[in-house]
Amino acid sequence: MNATTIQPQKQFRALLLGETCIDRYVIGDVDRISPEAPIPILSNPDRNESKGMAANVKRNLEALGFKVTFYTNKNTIIKTRFVDRKSGQQILRLDDGETVDEWQPWIGVYSGIDQNYDCVVISDYDKGFLTYDHITDLRNRCSLPIFIDTKKTNLAKFSGCIVKINETEYKKATSFPSGTLVVTKGASGAEYYHDDVLYLQYTAPTVNVVDVCGCGDTFLAALAALCVIEPSDLGGWTPVQAASLTATKRGTYAPTLQEIDSFVRQLDK
Repeated sequence: MNATTIQPQKQFRALLLGETCIDRYVIGDVDRISPEAPIPILSNPDRNESKGMAANVKRNLEALGFKVTFYTNKNTIIKTRFVDRKSGQQILRLDDGETVDEWQPWIGVYSGIDQNYDCVVISDYDKGFLTYDHITDLRNRCSLPIFIDTKKTNLAKFSGCIVKINETEYKKATSFPSGTLVVTKGASGAEYYHDDVLYLQYTAPTVNVVDVCGCGDTFLAALAALCVIEPSDLGGWTPVQAASLTATKRGTYAPTLQEIDSFVRQLDK
């Protein structure tokens, strides 16, 4: 199949819930150490910013062909990253805002949810926007596949959903869901569990890693796409490969189906 022809035959729709932040980057030159303390001095800075966290999941879903309805916090979290231009290494991150306003759902969200969407995607950083009750209420009110990336620890509450967490979150979890649990492990790939039994492993390809920021967002969106979109409309790639492509880009990135397919074809050569 030619990469340029990969395109879903219908418009898939996702309901997305989660916290949003502003990702700010200050990228400069590190040429010397401060005389005041053993810390690097960043000079000649360039600055840029974009919306991150759940907003980056939205970009990734849209890049994969979804039409997205998005509910998120109104007050702002800001993450400022200071990066050495030459090495690409992040030398400091400053976080401003640790909690956000709680989501106040209304009946219109639930009315016709099974007819209006193909899936529900939740990007939960556990900063107050979504409670356990919000998520379990959604699960109980719809029959759609629900994909959850969460920092909450009582994962048994989300049984019946497709739960995706990273290795650090896996170690902190106090319980695990019945059904599907996906644990991402960075350069080591990902593990898929069903009812706490490991049944599938994907290794990550060897790539030139530039920035891991946003890789989890790409993985979550790709996981939803591969479960919802007809396999014949895709190129046989995995969420690990999609996230690995994002890792080769500076800052957050949202690869398209065509880009992922082309990337995977290059890996196979």
